[in-house]
Amino acid sequence: MSQFGAEVVPFGSARLKLIELIIIALKANNKNIYTKLIEYQFLEGLLALFLKYEWNNMLHNQVEKIIGIILDSSYDELKTTVILIFDEFY
Repeated sequence: MSQFGAEVVPFGSARLKLIELIIIALKANNKNIYTKLIEYQFLEGLLALFLKYEWNNMLHNQVEKIIGIILDSSYDELKTTVILIFDEFY
């Protein structure tokens, strides 16, 4: 329980390590990696985790890094996917 009375569910260090691995793969700026992320709907799942684990600052920092890498990339299709996903959720 948090000090606000909300139940805090642990995310897990193994999951965080997997997201760190994806961050490393994204830094390669490889079109094939970006295409697979879109194909497997990685970003949708990531945003769902972001919302489910609202008290996990480490996860939120990793998500911020991923969004930053995507927006700095040269792959416009992935940027468009990010914008459409955020429009859906908000």
